[in-house]
Formats: sequence, C-alpha cells, structure tokens
Amino acid sequence: MSYPVGRCAFAGKALLVLVCVGAVLQAGAWWQWWPTGAWVPWRFWTASGVWCLVVVLAWLQWRRLPVGWLIWDPALVSDATGRNPDPDTRALNEGWWWESDAGLHGQALAQVQSVWMGQRRGLLRVRFGGDSLVARGVWLCVEQRSAPERWLALRRALLGQTL
Repeated sequence: MSYPVGRCAFAGKALLVLVCVGAVLQAGAWWQWWPTGAWVPWRFWTASGVWCLVVVLAWLQWRRLPVGWLIWDPALVSDATGRNPDPDTRALNEGWWWESDAGLHGQALAQVQSVWMGQRRGLLRVRFGGDSLVARGVWLCVEQRSAPERWLALRRALLGQTL
C-alpha cells in the first residue's frame, strides 16, 4: 500500500486566513487612528513588520512540510542486514517506508503513529531512523483527496497497528 503525502491544505488555508486577518486589522488600525491624531507611525510600521515576519515564517514552515509517498508493506524489513527477524520480536511499525525526491528517498521509518484519524483527514507523527535531524520526528497530514481510491487501505494499515 502506498499513499501520497502532500502539504496540508488545512494549514495552507489557515495561513491564507492569517494573511487576510492581519491585512484587515492593519487597515482598520490605520482607518481608526489617522483622523483622531493618535497616529503614531513607528507603532504602525513596527506592527506591520512583525505581522509580515510572522506570515513569511509561517509560509516557509508550510513549504518545508514533507512531500512524498508513505509506503506500508508487511514483507519489508527495516533491518539493515536484510534478514527477516523473529515475528514475535517485530515492532508494530515494521514495514513502513518513506519515498521522496527531496533527500529522504527509500528510507525506513522507525515509527508511524496515528495521532488523529478522521473520515477525510489524518494527522501522523513519523519518526525516521538514524542520527539525522528528522530522527526526532515530523508531522504528516494525510488527506483523502490525495488518493481517494487508496484512502481506506491507508486507514486500515494505520488503525490496524493499534488493535
């Protein structure tokens, strides 16, 4: 079973709302303070600069979300020797792999944890093996609209671990 993982549409929409709300608040502040004489330009420009910085940092963080394929195959073994370990000692996360064109190509996953799984979306905590910075884990947002025909197979694979 393989499933495409892209950037979270919910996070993208939340970023767009952040931009719109900030623009409305800045315009409202300017509209309210200008005629009263309480206008303090440096406060306005400082707030505008901070708002722009927050928007840019949020956008960069959204762009850094991993994009690739989450693959589950119970026959795959993440053991470096390639031998099949004793089935009784196998970890529940055995068989999860990550495929991506951006540096983490064909890497075994140390842990895949379903934090929240809804009917159309899910939030996963994935931990890569090794000593890399991503070994501590990353968040993945999976959405049904990415591959509707594979959605139920992904849910079964993720929820089957907790049974």
